[in-house]
Amino acid sequence: MAESFVNNVFDKLSSFALEEVYLAWNVRNELQKLSKTSTSIEEFLWSNADQQQQQAKSRQDEWHEKIVDIFYDADDVLDEFQIELSKPQVFQGSISTKVRCFFSRSNPLAFRFKIAHKIKEINQRIAEIPCLQTESNDLAMQRGDGHAIHREREMTHSFILDSDVIGREEDKEGIVKLLMQLSDHDNVSVIPIVGIGGLGKTTLAKIVYNHKKIGEHFKLKMWVCVSNDFNFNLKKMIEKILRSATNGENFDHLEIEELQNKIRETLNQKRFLLRLDDIWNWNEEVAKWEEFRSLLTGAENGSKIIVTTRSKSVALGVGTFPSYNLELLHDDKCLSIFLKWAFRNRSQEINPKLVEIGKRIVRKCKGVPLAVRTLGCMLYSKTHERQWLCVLESEIWKLKQKDDDILPALRLSYNDLEPKIKRCFAYCSIFPKDSEINTYQLIQMWMAQGLIKLEDNSDQTQELEDVGMDYFHTLCSKSFFQDVKDHGFFFTFKMHDLLHDLALSVAQTKHSTIKSPAEKVSKNVRHVSFYDPDSPADELLIPLREKKKVCSIYFQFNRVKPVERSFVETCI
Repeated sequence: MAESFVNNVFDKLSSFALEEVYLAWNVRNELQKLSKTSTSIEEFLWSNADQQQQQAKSRQDEWHEKIVDIFYDADDVLDEFQIELSKPQVFQGSISTKVRCFFSRSNPLAFRFKIAHKIKEINQRIAEIPCLQTESNDLAMQRGDGHAIHREREMTHSFILDSDVIGREEDKEGIVKLLMQLSDHDNVSVIPIVGIGGLGKTTLAKIVYNHKKIGEHFKLKMWVCVSNDFNFNLKKMIEKILRSATNGENFDHLEIEELQNKIRETLNQKRFLLRLDDIWNWNEEVAKWEEFRSLLTGAENGSKIIVTTRSKSVALGVGTFPSYNLELLHDDKCLSIFLKWAFRNRSQEINPKLVEIGKRIVRKCKGVPLAVRTLGCMLYSKTHERQWLCVLESEIWKLKQKDDDILPALRLSYNDLEPKIKRCFAYCSIFPKDSEINTYQLIQMWMAQGLIKLEDNSDQTQELEDVGMDYFHTLCSKSFFQDVKDHGFFFTFKMHDLLHDLALSVAQTKHSTIKSPAEKVSKNVRHVSFYDPDSPADELLIPLREKKKVCSIYFQFNRVKPVERSFVETCI
C-alpha cells in the first residue's frame, strides 16, 4: 500500500498555491525536494511491486514499512500546513506587539519555519532508507527500464480431470444448457461468468468446455486467456484465437487486415465455442469490443463466447445473456475439497481429530474453494494436531503462499485498482468482520481521512460525496463488496472474510482492532477500531497509551451496553 500513500502525499503537494509557498523560501525548497522524491519513489514502488510480493523477505518488509510510516507522517505535516494556510493572517498593533507576535506560536512565518524543519526531517528519513536513493538517476537504475511491472495471472489451459471438480455439478449443467440454446437475435452470443477470485470460474469453464455434449454440439472450440491484453491489443487477440483454432499455427507475421480476413475464413459457417478467460478491464471500450465481435458474426447461429471475469461492469458490457453469478460453496462441499487435498493418497490414515479441526478451518474460508484447497495443501504433510491448530488460529495471509494460492489470486484484484481506490479499500479493514457497512457513514469517514478528492477535470457540480459513491460502485463492480442493498439514499453491504483479511494485509500494521487490554498494538498504528468488547471500555484504551500517531478511532459497541462518556472524551 506504500505506493498509494506516496501518491496521496504527491497530490497534496501539487495542491498548494505557489504564491503561498513562496512566503517562506525554506518551506518551498523542502516541499519541492519532497515532491521530487515522492514522484521517484512512487515509480520505484510500482515497478518493484511484483518482486516485493514474490520475494517477501524480512528486509524488504522492513523498508516497505518504513516508507509507509514516513509518508503517513508527511501526510500529517502537510495537513497541518494546509490548515495554517487557510487561516487569515493579519499583523496589527505597535512594534513591540509585532515583535512579541513574531516569537509567539501563532506567528505564521515562525510556523512555516517549523513546518520546513519537519519536512526536512522527513526528507532525511527517506535518504536513510538503504534501498532508496532520492536522486532520480539512482532510482532509474534500480527500476531497470523505468516501466511499471504489473503482475499478471499465469496463462490458463483447458485440460482438467473431472475428479478435480467438487460441488459445481448444478452450475455445470446450468451453463451447458445455456450453451446449447440457439439465439433469435445474434449468431454469436456471449455468456459472462462472474465471481470473486478463487471461486472457481476457470475450473467451471474448463469442465464445461470438455463436456461430451459440448464437444458434439460445437464444430470448433477455442480457449484463449485474455488477462490484461484485452483492452489494448486487438491484433494480439485475433492471433491468439487463430492459434487456438489451428492447433498452434503462428500468425505473428500477418498485418491486421490479413488477420481479419483469416479469422472470418476460419470461422465462416461454423458453430464455434470461444472461451475468453480472465477479462479484467472494460473501461467503456464498447467500440473495441463491438469491432472484435463483428469479426465473428459470419459463424453459424448458436455460436457462443464464454467470458470469465471478476468485474460486473465487464459482464454487463460484453454479455448478451444475463451474467451467471457463481455462488459460494456450501461447507459440506468445501470439506470434501479440503479432505481431498489434505489426505490425498493416504485416506486410510485419516485422523478423526484432524477432521474436526479441518471442519473449523473450512468454516473460516467462507465458501471459497481456492482458499480451502490452499489450506488443505499446506496441511498435507502435517500429521500432528498442534500443526493443524496453528493453521486454524493463524490468519491465512500470514501463511506461506504459492503463486496459485488464494492470497496471490485476490491480490491480483487489489493490484488492478487505482491508488486512490486502494486507499479506500484498505481503510474498510477498520470495520468488524461480517458487519453491515453503511455507505453514507463510510464515505464520510473516507472524506475525513482525506481519501477522496475532486479531479481537476471533474464536473464542477460534483461533490466529494459523489466521488465517494463512484469509488464505492467501482469496488462493487470488481466484487470487493457483497450483499449490497439499495435503501434509496444510501447502500449497505458486507465484505467476505477473505477480502476483509486482504484489506488488513495491505493496511499492514497501520490498522488495528482492539478486543482486550492485553492486545498488542504497533507503535505506528494510525487507525484503531473497538467493537463488542468483553472488557470495560476505558480499559480498552490501555494498548493506546503512548501511541502518538493515531488519527482515527472507530467503535461499534452493542447498543445494550452503551459507551461511557469518559471513554469518548479520552478518545478525543
